[in-house]
Amino acid sequence: MVTGVSHTYDQILRTWLKSIRVSRVATDDADRAMRLQAIEKGNRLSWASDEINDAVYDDAPATGWQMVVGLIGVARDDDALSWIGAGPLENFIGKHGIAWIDVIERDAANDPQIRRALRSSWQGGTPPDIFRRIKRAAGETA
Repeated sequence: MVTGVSHTYDQILRTWLKSIRVSRVATDDADRAMRLQAIEKGNRLSWASDEINDAVYDDAPATGWQMVVGLIGVARDDDALSWIGAGPLENFIGKHGIAWIDVIERDAANDPQIRRALRSSWQGGTPPDIFRRIKRAAGETA
């Protein structure tokens, strides 16, 4: 977590999504000045990524899962869900998927947003049997 600074859970979630939108502008916009401004703004928002990564990797897994589900809950569109799925959710699965697969499956069965986010997660170092379950939870064939 960022030392000396206290952010609310909601601030972390919304700022992370905002930083993702800003970084997309930085890679998509051909105007050099606009890109530099977006990159600078993105860097000012990077504390939220640090908070999310700490929750996924370092905190108790329940905190990490709460953070991932919270991000999914405030995502406004499929593009944001894709970024969450390929980022914090994929990282959570890689770190805690073996122990948390039952929870992931249960929550995905009850939430179409989680299923959509799961579709953007790649296997990486996740064991094949766990990743097959992830794909099934996402509504895909493994």
